Amino acid sequence: MAQIAVIIVNYNGKEDTIECLNSLATCHSVSFTPIVVDNGSTDGSVATLSSHFPSLHLIRSETNLGFAGGNNLGITYALEQGFSHLCLLNNDTTVAPSFLSALASSYKEHSILGAKLINAKNHALLDHLGGIWNADRLEFDLVGAGANAALYKNKIQLDYVCGCALFASRSVFERVGFLYEPFFLYWEESDFCMRAKKAGILSYSCPDALVYHKGAIAPEKKSSLTSYYAQRNRLLFLSRNISLTSTQKKTLRKILFRKCKHFLLHILQLPFSKKKKRIVYEWAEIRGIIHGIRGRYGKL
Repeated sequence: MAQIAVIIVNYNGKEDTIECLNSLATCHSVSFTPIVVDNGSTDGSVATLSSHFPSLHLIRSETNLGFAGGNNLGITYALEQGFSHLCLLNNDTTVAPSFLSALASSYKEHSILGAKLINAKNHALLDHLGGIWNADRLEFDLVGAGANAALYKNKIQLDYVCGCALFASRSVFERVGFLYEPFFLYWEESDFCMRAKKAGILSYSCPDALVYHKGAIAPEKKSSLTSYYAQRNRLLFLSRNISLTSTQKKTLRKILFRKCKHFLLHILQLPFSKKKKRIVYEWAEIRGIIHGIRGRYGKL
């Protein structure tokens, strides 16, 4: 019988975390323990969560360690306590009652499973399942992004599963290691799954493990922070996982040059532009690229 640790990182999101934990409490037919890592919250999360869930195992970090660092605190504890399986779960999710039993029953050793992520605002649509590496574009093609959820009924092999809900045995973490903390935010699960793939550990979607994600991919989710980390960490991912050919190096230079050119053109058009937010996002991308080239990683 699997003994599952469900690791949830909270950062100033106590309402979401409470809702996530309440949905987990409906899970049946499997033994699990929720572990919440508070990532330096300043909104009273620790006191509120302790009051709502007196028996909850709550790990407190004094500072925000990012997605990778926060999860690593939970992973370390779960491995020390001897849990057989670990599930990383975003706090801005709710889960179906069969979520964990579906993962446990379909899990095969030396693999990684991801959930079927549903858009919490529209249950007919997927968020996305993860990605398949596109060597020509030097990025991942997201599988199922915004698609009809009913069409995705079968297990799919992926190059990475979304870290919003990632399930694996302790042996996978012992073999692959932890999330790479210099990412801080974004691309860390891609890096983890690609490292696992090189070790012969493949990633799959689990169509019966339903998770409803409030932070599903959408234009309104974009911010200067997400723009910065997405571009910077792409370069970190490439440096760690991909041996670029001469052709791919040219492609990368073209991609980076194009972003710089668009930014400069939009700066010139700024007095007449009605999309001034675009300039803010593009400047964040340029900063991310500069920091990536200079090797400046971790928290911005």
